[in-house]
Amino acid sequence: MTRSIDRQFFIMAVLMFAGIFLFIQTPLFLVVWIIVVMLIDAYTVQLVLDQERPQ
Repeated sequence: MTRSIDRQFFIMAVLMFAGIFLFIQTPLFLVVWIIVVMLIDAYTVQLVLDQERPQ
């Protein structure tokens, strides 16, 4: 198995993380924002089956 990174989700996660510092208002808002970033980041890396190699 190899890892494949979805660039679109990666860029979204980075932008959302940067947004924490711009739009933070309350501690609860910070916690929710971090959870959203973690969920987006979790979908960024996908496991892909390797092609069968001829022997």
